[in-house]
Amino acid sequence: LILSFDDVNYDSKKLGKGMVDKLIVKNNEIYTSTKINGKEYISDDNEFVPLLEKFIKKHPDFSFNGARATLNLTGYDGILGYRTDSSNKTNRESEIANAKKVINLLKEKGYTFASHSYGHYHMKKISDEKFKEELSLWKEEVESLVGKTQIYVYPYGEWEMVSNNEISPKHKLLKDFGFKLFCGVGIKPFFSYLPFDKNIKDKDLFMDRRPIDGWTIKNQTKHLNDLFDCYKIYDNLRNI
Repeated sequence: LILSFDDVNYDSKKLGKGMVDKLIVKNNEIYTSTKINGKEYISDDNEFVPLLEKFIKKHPDFSFNGARATLNLTGYDGILGYRTDSSNKTNRESEIANAKKVINLLKEKGYTFASHSYGHYHMKKISDEKFKEELSLWKEEVESLVGKTQIYVYPYGEWEMVSNNEISPKHKLLKDFGFKLFCGVGIKPFFSYLPFDKNIKDKDLFMDRRPIDGWTIKNQTKHLNDLFDCYKIYDNLRNI
């Protein structure tokens, strides 16, 4: 079982709408910080990192060698709730400094990072030139903080490896930037070397990730039954 979480940036447009604002370090643990009507609320039970940490304290045999989860980051509005992106012209340096505290503790605890692109674009709708720009921005603004990763997680699960019966320019760019494991989205477990085309000798490791969200738990229960009983999780009273 590999846990991964997408879009861990807590983007600005969602602030003040009942979601977590950012991850913070307190007493050498990861907490969340959320401002409501100007007052800061700090919690250890309303987001996946502190919830997982509490669970592991009760079940220290949770994983092999203390592995936790992979955080799949974008960069267009910073990371982990901090506006570390270059468009922040006011307090970017202090945001970077605070983000690094969280990054260091996450790494210390066993979390890893993957690229979920920089701007969370549709891969098939973006030009090759723009794709290269986005990869460069990831390298400059995110990789510079979390370190190199060989894992690329396609936004929306939308991927492209082949065009005109050969490896596509975009996939070549991903490989040039050092990515070696490519992850999509699929409700059924899938793990293989792609592309299947016998005429293409250059193949890469691809893995689908099973989406576990409200819609899937409600509508595709049979595909998750090997993990848990969906009917014990879904809230039928409030339809969530």
